[in-house]
Amino acid sequence: MSNKLNPFEEQLKKAAESHQVPYDSTQWDKLEAKLDGQSPIFGSFAKWSIAAAVALISVAIYYSTDGEGAKSEVIPDTNTEILAKESNNAIGFEKTTQQNESKDKEIEATVNTAPKVVEEITTQEANEVDNAIEDSKSDKNPDNVNRALVAKTDNKSVKSVTKSKVDPAGFVAPEVNCSTDRICAGVEFSAHLSNHIPTEVIWEINQEESKNGDELIHVFLQSGLYEIRAYFPEFKVYSETKELIVNPKPDASFTTKDVIENGMIPVVKFMPNSTGEKSYSWSYGDGTIGKSELGTHTYLKKREYPVSLQVVNKYGCTWDSHNRVIIDQDFDLLAPNAFSPNGDGENDTWIPIALTKNYFAFELKVFDRTGNLVFETSNDEVQFEGKVNGTLAPSGDAFVWKAFTVDPNGLSQVYSGVVMLYY
Repeated sequence: MSNKLNPFEEQLKKAAESHQVPYDSTQWDKLEAKLDGQSPIFGSFAKWSIAAAVALISVAIYYSTDGEGAKSEVIPDTNTEILAKESNNAIGFEKTTQQNESKDKEIEATVNTAPKVVEEITTQEANEVDNAIEDSKSDKNPDNVNRALVAKTDNKSVKSVTKSKVDPAGFVAPEVNCSTDRICAGVEFSAHLSNHIPTEVIWEINQEESKNGDELIHVFLQSGLYEIRAYFPEFKVYSETKELIVNPKPDASFTTKDVIENGMIPVVKFMPNSTGEKSYSWSYGDGTIGKSELGTHTYLKKREYPVSLQVVNKYGCTWDSHNRVIIDQDFDLLAPNAFSPNGDGENDTWIPIALTKNYFAFELKVFDRTGNLVFETSNDEVQFEGKVNGTLAPSGDAFVWKAFTVDPNGLSQVYSGVVMLYY
């Protein structure tokens, strides 16, 4: 049999060795007097027996009182030892639970008293912070909660994140505000919510998902009736549907054709691919503008010209297109640069030849060297004879002329040049 003490016996031994019984000299004198009357052997035995009994009684008293020792019954068997351990574990668990509850309250107080966020963050960032807070609560460390509550927005630190939440039971979809209820194809359209909702928004056009976000921006290329609405997947709720009418845009494309009018006048014809529209506006690239459906123009100088057409249809929709034309020779109304009013019947009078072909309505003016008006006419049969105030000008004199013309489509142009007088 082993002489090694079990844990309970070790604990009892230590308690007994450290315990001191109060000393009373009177009681010890009485006890010694009685023992002196006994036989030596018996007396010695009795002394030790009484001493042992006193020691055992002292230990029992110690463990049965509320003194400094452990509070437990002295029953040296295995079942008692197990029960004592389980009791100690239960007491420790209860203390741990109380401590955890205290820390939970401390964490909750930290979250509730943290300052409110002053700048918005995204829903995803708020969710990440919430998750960090829950994780930090699990380890019961308030310092972790404080660290989890730090979020960065635009490089600024804030101590709390307040994520706006909407009660699903009371959620009402905001109104959809459209930039217009009628629009032309090819023109940008926009729609937005009447108030901001901190949740995902999916825009639908004719019940087909188009775009996510607070605002819808879209260009409709085809005419027709469209339905616009917003969907809030978090609440499974649709906004009120708005109808949008998209009107067709006009076709502003055109073709060109070079022709010679009245046998000598070079004309470029511009023909739009759509007819019968509300209005047409031509820009011929040389500063002149036409307003007729069919455009015609005579260019004065050879060069390349940018030409554009803008068309407005009956819906008020506008569209334009662009092209270029190349002119390979100058045109000055085929005006002669000299004449000889000598009465021989040849070149005795002067007028630009193109003004005699009944193509242009015109006004012709002739000026002397000093800028004085010496001749004007709107009739191709009335021509300049080289006279100034009724007197023939000297041979070699030069005159400046200007012709103001209007073509059959109402396009006005100004031509000019110099003519010399020889005879």
